[in-house]
Amino acid sequence: MLATIVALYTSWHRLKDFLNLDEAGVPVAELEDGLELELSKSTFSCLEEAKECFRLQMGPLQVRRGELVLVLGKVGSGKTTLLQGILGEMVCTGSVAVRGKIAYCAQQPWIRNESLRDNVLFGEEMDMEWYLQVLDACGLGPDLKQLPAQDFTEIGERGVTLSGGQKQRVALARAVYQRCPLMLLDDVFSALDAQTSRHILQALLGETGLLKHQAIILASHSTALAEVANQVLLLGTPDSAEESKVLFQGKWKDLLEQKPLLELIGQADVEVSDTPDVEEREKISPH
Repeated sequence: MLATIVALYTSWHRLKDFLNLDEAGVPVAELEDGLELELSKSTFSCLEEAKECFRLQMGPLQVRRGELVLVLGKVGSGKTTLLQGILGEMVCTGSVAVRGKIAYCAQQPWIRNESLRDNVLFGEEMDMEWYLQVLDACGLGPDLKQLPAQDFTEIGERGVTLSGGQKQRVALARAVYQRCPLMLLDDVFSALDAQTSRHILQALLGETGLLKHQAIILASHSTALAEVANQVLLLGTPDSAEESKVLFQGKWKDLLEQKPLLELIGQADVEVSDTPDVEEREKISPH
């Protein structure tokens, strides 16, 4: 009994500290036409006064409608911190300005104990034509045929257990269905096989892809989309494991010329000739 009381007391203190924190949030700003996100001298961290808290220092960043920004870096370099900071879930100094709503798909998919349909809709009204397009684009069509009640099948802890890849595709479909002007995707393709990834990439980011008009920030360990990204950001911790910053910002072709930076992401042997050919890039590119 005493051990339980001690555990409850400790948990209560943690909850109290959390509930007493100031409300975080990202202000909806008046940005110039076509601009969906603008960062200016932004630093993201977990706690405002903690000296040993991880920090990410960002330079200026603008993301426009229809652009793809690829964020690269080793584990612990701050890729997720950047996305969480844009969402308003981190302490921020500097400026973060967002035009409108944001859709977010985490690396660890969150699935509710509801039907697959309700997980995708997430409280939004049903638009059947768009809903079916999203399911197909996220590669869920074949999975529905295997479920006992198709998209009415309850999934999650109390329902049908999905594989890691299936959970990720359901979470991705939820984000896509929202039709938000800005999408943040956190390494969402790492749990998928190569064939499924290619299908989703083309269906979402191809010439006629569902996300061709959205601004997209994709954090990833993979450089597969680097050639077609409008901007590539490379994050790293060259001076201290507690502080990360932007080591490179620009086009992939320019990063290929900087071998020391490529070594940070295990791409030191990549040459320009190793990138996708023009025909393949045009199939994937949203621009």
